Amino acid sequence: MKALMGPTGSGKTISTFQAVIFAACQFVRPGPDGVRRLKAGFLSKTYSSAKTKLIPSYKQWLPPTMAGSDLKGDGPILGEIRLDVPGIGKVDIEIEFLAIGDNRAEDILRGWEGNILWLNEADLFDEDVLDLAINRVGDGRYPAPHLRPKGEVFGTVLLDFNAPSIDHWIFRRFIEEKPDDFGLFVQPGGLDPAAENITPQRLAHYQRQARIWAKSAPDKLQRLINNKFAFSRRGKPVHPEYNDGLMVARASLIPVSEFGLILGIDGGGTPALTVRQMFPDGQWWCLAELISPHDENTGPERFGRNLNRLLAERFPGWPRRRIRGYADPATMYGADKKGGQLDWLQKLAKETQLDLQPAYHNNDPIKRRGALRASLAPLDDGRPGTLFDPSVRTLRAGYSGKFHFEKSGDDWALAPVKNKWSHVCEADEYGVLGGSRFGDLADRAATGSRNGGGPIIASSDFQVR
Repeated sequence: MKALMGPTGSGKTISTFQAVIFAACQFVRPGPDGVRRLKAGFLSKTYSSAKTKLIPSYKQWLPPTMAGSDLKGDGPILGEIRLDVPGIGKVDIEIEFLAIGDNRAEDILRGWEGNILWLNEADLFDEDVLDLAINRVGDGRYPAPHLRPKGEVFGTVLLDFNAPSIDHWIFRRFIEEKPDDFGLFVQPGGLDPAAENITPQRLAHYQRQARIWAKSAPDKLQRLINNKFAFSRRGKPVHPEYNDGLMVARASLIPVSEFGLILGIDGGGTPALTVRQMFPDGQWWCLAELISPHDENTGPERFGRNLNRLLAERFPGWPRRRIRGYADPATMYGADKKGGQLDWLQKLAKETQLDLQPAYHNNDPIKRRGALRASLAPLDDGRPGTLFDPSVRTLRAGYSGKFHFEKSGDDWALAPVKNKWSHVCEADEYGVLGGSRFGDLADRAATGSRNGGGPIIASSDFQVR
């Protein structure tokens, strides 16, 4: 399962066409007669959309002299591409342009047999279309048995789309849940220096549209040009600087043993925690998160046992003396200390045998959020100021907009909404505030500058596999 998210006009359609051809040549094994056969369904919301957008792009990309450029039928619309590739051999690709229209997705896809289903402009589809597509490519029924290669038959689902809102099923499936076989490839925004498939005319169009949408439709600017998940119309994100497409590592980050671990801790009945490292070049790594169930109370002792388990599994053998935690100062209150009671933070420290202390600045939210904001600023050499491990999904969803302010009258509330994302986001703020000299980070944020270092980047290369 591979999905490609990009701004308008960024080459998503052509890239997916090419991915289908590449899959037929590289991932499909030849049948008994030596021919590699693949059947792909190109699914649009309506046939009108397919005829006005997808099919013209197909014909523009496919040379008119190549077999398959002539399409037949009206619904489905059929084509066949036949290739003879040096070093690969004969390749036969059947294409079906399909559309949901006014039908149920099940009526269109039930009984369909093939290797690839491409959900073009997938953000326009209901979620059940994705699940039906997964079901149809997973049973290996194409080609016919007498032409089928031995072993497992290749099958996958491809999606392309503009960035949707954080309330869309795509955000939940590909960011919050993200099974191991779900790959999301995010192109740079249209105004980003690294923008892909950009031309002077396209850049001018982006700039002109950005000026219009900055006031009239900021959510469209966010989605269609900047290629970021749009904020819910119900709220304003606390950290709009976060960019999930640029700040998430492609693979799990391996902690560097020469540097200590920094824990950020939010207490209360639903405690949360993040694990970070900071390096001399100024870059942060966010390595792990620990989340408590939002609908039940978790005490410091049980949270401590969960933390011990996390450290044993993700950071085995790490000396406790090289781990320091910074917590919400409120975790120090509420206990009868003269009577011998331990406060929340002391109980957690006792359970884990860790050096835990309140974060600085007496829980000033402006300084806390300012420290996190500064840590997200890019380094001087353009690398992300913070690189996030793919596994910190709740934190990433929070920074993408689930951690937000809501309206209070005509203005925004002073405090963010408390929800299942806010706890881990505030925990991360405490960790950054405590684990760095805030004044230094604040200066960097004011100047927009960060120290440079080695080549650590998050890539967005898009391939079928």
